[in-house]
Amino acid sequence: MKPNKDFRSFDSTADGRKSTKLTPIHKGGKDRHNIYDRFDDDDDTIVASAIDTAVAEVKSYLANRYDVATIFAQTGTDRSALIVEHVKVCAVYHLLL
Repeated sequence: MKPNKDFRSFDSTADGRKSTKLTPIHKGGKDRHNIYDRFDDDDDTIVASAIDTAVAEVKSYLANRYDVATIFAQTGTDRSALIVEHVKVCAVYHLLL
C-alpha cells in the first residue's frame, strides 16, 4: 500500500525548501495618484493612443470570424454595447500599462 501523501501533510522543511509568505502591496494615496500625473489636461495623445491600440486589439480578435469594417463603422446606438465595453477595458489597460 502506498503512503498517503496529501498536500496538507507535506512538510516543506524536510527536503530543504521553505515557503515564504507574500506580503501585499499597499499603495498610499500619494502613490495611487502618481498615475494621474502622467496625463496632461491639454495633451490627449496618450488617451487617443490607448483607444486606438484598444480598437486595433479588439479588431484583431474578431477579424477571423466577423466583418470588422462593418462592426466598427457603426455609430451611436447601432454599436454593440459588448464590443464598446471590451474596447473600454482594453483602453484602460493600455493607459495603466
